[in-house]
Amino acid sequence: MGEGAGKGDRPEEETDTNSYDTQVRGDVKRGRAVIAGFADGPNRKGVTRETIKSVIESSMSEEGDPLEDQVLPRDEREQTRQYFDRLRDGV
Repeated sequence: MGEGAGKGDRPEEETDTNSYDTQVRGDVKRGRAVIAGFADGPNRKGVTRETIKSVIESSMSEEGDPLEDQVLPRDEREQTRQYFDRLRDGV
């Protein structure tokens, strides 16, 4: 049991777990609704797709900050120079 590669079935012992499966059926009846809690905040009717759309469009139109006054290490400078030279040559 405790040596070598494990193969095949292992012996199992039945254990008494003192549990059993149950099913409780709900007793739904007609009547008043019970309020479970309150939520704070403004009420909005429907989905606010136009608001989300305008926010996304405005963030896409904004230009990113260029990397100015930042010195690259020598290897990265050479790689960047080669990249732009090839881009200009159309390779």
